[in-house]
Amino acid sequence: MAEELATGKLARAGTLGKAAARIAAGEMGHRLKRPFLSTEAQQADRAALDNANARRLFEALSQLRGTATKLGQMLGMELGVLPPAYQRELEKSFYRVPPLSRPLVRKVVEGDWGIAPEAAFLGFDYEAFAAASIGQVHHAMLTDGRKVVVKVQYPGVREAMASDIALLRNLSRPLPEGPLLRAALDEIEARLAEEVDFRIEAENTRLLRSLITTPHVEIPQVISPFSTERVLTTTLLGGQHLDRWLESDPPQDIRDRAAQALYDVFVECVRVHGVAHVDPNPGNILFREDGSIGLLDFGCVKRFPPHFRKAMPRLLAAHVAIDKEQAFAAYAELGVPADRLTDDLYERFTRPFGEWSAEPLRHARFDFGMGDYSARGMPFLQDLMRQDSFAGAAPDFVFFNRTIYGLTKIFERLGARVAIRDRWLEPVSAG
Repeated sequence: MAEELATGKLARAGTLGKAAARIAAGEMGHRLKRPFLSTEAQQADRAALDNANARRLFEALSQLRGTATKLGQMLGMELGVLPPAYQRELEKSFYRVPPLSRPLVRKVVEGDWGIAPEAAFLGFDYEAFAAASIGQVHHAMLTDGRKVVVKVQYPGVREAMASDIALLRNLSRPLPEGPLLRAALDEIEARLAEEVDFRIEAENTRLLRSLITTPHVEIPQVISPFSTERVLTTTLLGGQHLDRWLESDPPQDIRDRAAQALYDVFVECVRVHGVAHVDPNPGNILFREDGSIGLLDFGCVKRFPPHFRKAMPRLLAAHVAIDKEQAFAAYAELGVPADRLTDDLYERFTRPFGEWSAEPLRHARFDFGMGDYSARGMPFLQDLMRQDSFAGAAPDFVFFNRTIYGLTKIFERLGARVAIRDRWLEPVSAG
């Protein structure tokens, strides 16, 4: 039986504090050894330490669950905030999270609904089949026979959120990537404040289900009578997560169709509706035999303002044309101060980023299975987002770039060929 979620501030501080102490000791040891090691030995020692630190961080986050688990997922999706060893470990938090015990599940449901799960449903499976960000998911059946999933929030999530983020900031201090990690945590904290209220996720799900017209995409239906602040019930979607689906060796055209649906629904949401699902981790997508997809977990939905929706296609067109003046005009529309748009900024940061961004738009369909597109783009993304000049554009730009980057990583795993160019360079009727 699973242990209760640690909600006390001291208990959580102790768990992360131990990890922080071990990470700090490892970093100190590495610095002391560096002068006595060759360059190759330094690199090997750094890689070994990254692997060890990554395991320590993941173990601490998975033990705490709640917002700590969500933090692991969010950090695992950040654009190069942490080295690859951390990315590999944190990606495990998409699936591998210790489950809550039956009494805790019952306590949360009864606390929100006033009745036990077995009284509300024809059937309810107390054994969770998946971990979903700040909660876990159970199969159930409505009295009318429809199959549903019930997401139950981990107890104490709200109480633990602020202290977990503060503790992670402290944990990051010894790391070479500490400043970048702490900047990412500032943004993550704002996102988490919305995600801990499942009523917001329910409303996001209803909205996108009503708006999206992209073929081969399904969004679950919210079952309103059984959806509250800490418990969310939706219809069950069929399909498999990415790794399991790929084990069936789907043919190229089916992989292409799934990838195209993923890309098209994002473009539709940004360009037409101005509201998009911006959490493209593999755990939020179900793949099917016919190449259709199901989208899950709408806690992280971004509203893109009209000026962004108009400027982004112009920026991409400027990148394709390698046109500095057009690029600067688009960046100014996105919120970058005109006096910051210098020739030096263009040559050192925006042009390299733009040329990389334009690659998929130079083909009718871009083959993501042919190379290392996402890996080559990482340095450009990091360099660009570290520039103070882009602070005004950051709130929208960061979400957009991270989502595009996350999608390209999925496309590479699919080995998919995706039409990108026409989705941005052709006009649309914006809502």
